[in-house]
This record gives sequence, structure tokens and C-alpha cells, in this order.
Amino acid sequence: MIVLVTMRTADISGHFELGDAISYDWQRLLADLGMLPVLVPNGLVDPVAYIGRTQARGLLLTGGDDLGLGEREAGGPQPTARDWTEAKLLDAALRRELPVFGVCRGLHLINRYFGGSITRQLPEPHAGRDHGVRLLEGVAHLPAGATIEVNSYHDQGVLDYGVAPPLATFAATPAGVVEGIYHPERPVIAVQWHPERPSPAADLDRVLLGEWRRRCA
Repeated sequence: MIVLVTMRTADISGHFELGDAISYDWQRLLADLGMLPVLVPNGLVDPVAYIGRTQARGLLLTGGDDLGLGEREAGGPQPTARDWTEAKLLDAALRRELPVFGVCRGLHLINRYFGGSITRQLPEPHAGRDHGVRLLEGVAHLPAGATIEVNSYHDQGVLDYGVAPPLATFAATPAGVVEGIYHPERPVIAVQWHPERPSPAADLDRVLLGEWRRRCA
């Protein structure tokens, strides 16, 4: 099962050039799910062509790199080639009704695509630590109101008041940092934590990714 996978921007040390990179953790996890990743470079003239030529069945928006918002956020990071590439892929995937799974930055991109906002300064530290998340809806075997522990590697995110109206929140911290969103009518789901890395939420990750895989089939 072929899925398109986006990549972070990497500074190739000593060569004065930018490239693309992805963790081996993603490659191992997707292999365990029976998926073949097609990595999409950030410098393509027409990234959407990858969908038809590869007959991809889904889109994975990975983490890394801050999302550039340009003129809509004074003083914020400007749009990059990755922002443009992923926005094109997300739009094309939604038009084709391909299942989309977003991770960390992927959650930000999805929320921004549907008209939501990104917060650059969170009300609580989330970089490089595990923390509790409350489920606002039942997920798999876990009831609404349950608290789970997740890994965390971000210093910006989406607050509860910044979620785009079409999207629903299924997980958040007590301070209102959104940790999980989905579209009630379209095959789109995203989490703020990182399923590909060692995670205390590994069981839940397997359920969420398994459902994404089922939709891709």
C-alpha cells in the first residue's frame, strides 16, 4: 500500500545547502503497518503529480519545522518550499478523498488549512517532555474523560479557541493546548505527539494509525 510522506527541511552541514530528511523511525513504523512510503521532496514544481503517478492511497504529514504564515502573522516565519508543497498535497488529497494523517506540524497545517490559528507561545512547556492529555471523546477502548500520557516535542501549537470550525478536538491538555483533531465528515485526523518515536501512548497510536491504514486500503 503506497502512501505519500512529507519530509522536514535539513541543513546539510558543511555543504552550504538545504535538503530534505525523515527519521528512520517513520520508515520502520510504516513498514510494520504494511505501507510503502513514497517520500515527497520539498522542491518539486508539481508535487501533486506524485499522487497520480504513484497511485498513492493516503497522505502522511510529518513533523519538524515551524509552519510559516507569512503576512497573516506579523513577525512570524515566512512561508517555505515545504509549506507550499504540503499545502498543495493536502488540498489535492482532500479533493481526491484520500485519508490524511497529520503529526505535530501536520496538525498545525491541517488546522491552518481549514481556517484555524497557530499559537507561537504556549501556556505550558511542551518541548522534550512527556505530559498528560485528556480525551474529550472516547477513542478505541478509552472512554471520554480518560487521561493518557504522550510524548511532546513542540514549542508552538493550537489552542482550544484556535481550532478551525469544521474540525473537532478529541484530545487536549488542561491548559487548552489541542493534542488531537479530526474532521467529522472527511478522512482527516492529526495528533500533536509523535507516534513514530518511543511513546507512552503506543497502544493508542497503533489504534489511530491502524484506522488510518484501514481507510487507505
